[in-house]
Amino acid sequence: MVDVMGILAGRGAASLDVDYYFLEHRGGGASARLGCAAGEAATSEAGANVTAAEWPACLAEMKQKWTEEGLKQFTTTNAAHDLAAVIQATRAASQKTFVYGVSYGTYWAHRYIQVTDRPPTGLILDSMVPPDEQYLSNFERQFDPVGKRLAAMCPSQEVCRTRFPADVWQTWSSLITRQRTEPVCAGTKFEPGDLRIISAVMLQQNLLNSQIPALLARFQRCTAADVTAINTFADNLLRLLGQGLFAQADDAGKFSQGLYSNVAFGELWPNPPPTRDALAKDIAAAVIGTGGALEQADLYDTWPRYTPDSYVRQWMSTDVALLMLNGDLDVQTPVETAELYKPRYTKPGQTFVKVPNGNHGVVFQSQVGSGLA
Repeated sequence: MVDVMGILAGRGAASLDVDYYFLEHRGGGASARLGCAAGEAATSEAGANVTAAEWPACLAEMKQKWTEEGLKQFTTTNAAHDLAAVIQATRAASQKTFVYGVSYGTYWAHRYIQVTDRPPTGLILDSMVPPDEQYLSNFERQFDPVGKRLAAMCPSQEVCRTRFPADVWQTWSSLITRQRTEPVCAGTKFEPGDLRIISAVMLQQNLLNSQIPALLARFQRCTAADVTAINTFADNLLRLLGQGLFAQADDAGKFSQGLYSNVAFGELWPNPPPTRDALAKDIAAAVIGTGGALEQADLYDTWPRYTPDSYVRQWMSTDVALLMLNGDLDVQTPVETAELYKPRYTKPGQTFVKVPNGNHGVVFQSQVGSGLA
């Protein structure tokens, strides 16, 4: 899953007189990173992903360094107190303060409002994680609805309509189903099952999701020229994935799979947790997906989970100005769950905006008049 965990706090009296503060979540790479030597030697520029086989040694190393009790201090609530402390230390009485959070950052900013006694002037919540509905174990269910929404746009585009006189979703589903067990277009570099996973990757990027119909059309036609084009695309996509898929160079080594797991299993996983069989059924039933939830389920029982505090699964109560943004093509934080914010926050200055064709991270993945935001 492509996920942004950063949060930005700004203070200033005018648009040209603004101080920006970027706070690293405790446990991230610019903080006291929760990492390990096991499995992190040969990693992408975007950070480290520990494999299932490497987790036992990695977790043992983290326990030795931090102790189990120490690991339990890397929580959303403690990170929210960190944010409150930074704002209090830098904020002058006459200055306005705005906090911007994207993806998990919205969950973090939400928690900040719960713990602070000096609320900010306003919050900008981009791609929202509701406190009681958006569980990471549901991820495999979230691709198909977005895929269907994207496919439904085809009839309004002349080129797409010409290539797919029948339903695009039907074609897409059929190709993925076939490609799970057999080659669909001989000579391509796509192994069985790859089209399903690549579709999931492409759906999460505005720069890629618009290319899905073209890829499907080439698979369907499968001329020699199409095979060459598909393989060129595969090479370029693998290169981007190896570089963290549009990650910035200074992101190297900052992502922490340990921090992700700590927070995920502490409060972003259902209680009681879904069984492995239930997750496997979700994966089997979905047309598009990655299957990654099974690895997380295998790790859940061995992770030293912290006990959720009283803020977990509770909605904030606030009068501060809220700008709530969510794209309707967002896989990671689906607009359906993001809209749970809408009826709860209707006071003056609190606005929910559903962004048409917006993807995860509306500020940088939405369409504007001149192109991508």
